[in-house]
Amino acid sequence: MRRTAVREQAQPGTLDERYGRAPVAGRRSWWLAGAVVAVAAIAVAWYVWAGPASAPPSSSSVQADVSASRVVDEHHMGVTFTVSAPADKHVECAVNAKSEDFTIVGWKIVTIPPSQSPSRTMTQVLRTTSEATAGFVDSCWLS
Repeated sequence: MRRTAVREQAQPGTLDERYGRAPVAGRRSWWLAGAVVAVAAIAVAWYVWAGPASAPPSSSSVQADVSASRVVDEHHMGVTFTVSAPADKHVECAVNAKSEDFTIVGWKIVTIPPSQSPSRTMTQVLRTTSEATAGFVDSCWLS
């Protein structure tokens, strides 16, 4: 009688366990969890760095409107503007003069003293490097 060897087929799970291979699905879930944690950490760090606490105080309570600008001469521009701000507060405004091609040719930070009225009108003459065609108020803030 001849003996025949019967070969057993190895089960796939048995080989993986024997040689320490983890299923692919298990590895993917770890990478996915790690990626989610990393993205969350970056989002929290960005929010702390650039969030609402780091924003400058709002100057929305101050508004300025230019009512007129006139060329005094080749090196001077007059800008008339009205500032609306809380009464009894100092206000500063960045006023500039621009040339025909919108290049800034003169500018000045103007300090406006407190007033009983919330609306204040003033004219500021700016020195310019060349002839200006228009005057503007870039922004105003409480000081």
